[in-house]
Amino acid sequence: MPSLFDGRNRPFRLFPMLGICLAATIVWSLDTAQARQPSGDPIRLTHGPMLGKPTANSMVVWGRTSEPGEFTVYYGTDPDRLEQVSEPGATAIERDNAGTVKLLSLQPDTRYYYQVWVNERPRTNISIMTGPTKFTFTS
Repeated sequence: MPSLFDGRNRPFRLFPMLGICLAATIVWSLDTAQARQPSGDPIRLTHGPMLGKPTANSMVVWGRTSEPGEFTVYYGTDPDRLEQVSEPGATAIERDNAGTVKLLSLQPDTRYYYQVWVNERPRTNISIMTGPTKFTFTS
């Protein structure tokens, strides 16, 4: 196979490859610069919600947003009347735009429905079941 510089191939065959590499570098640079810039789109929920730390009377809801900001959870026992509202959960770039809120004053062994709100708009419709007042373990 001839090399690029053996006389049968001309060095100009190298230039298209350099052009492709240069174009790829410019596109990559633009993509990474845009990723670091705020998108201009409204903040949105990108991951979650995930539930954790369940008790008979509380539950923690985790979420990640597209930009640093806040999310809130509306919840209740009737899916058409979510009258309880969590404190806002703050997300921060230092935590990879993740945050949590705690749902309080839940009744034991009860199904709750909830919506995660971002930018004062609902993003999800989900239900959860609280634990019993007493857990029994058997072997």
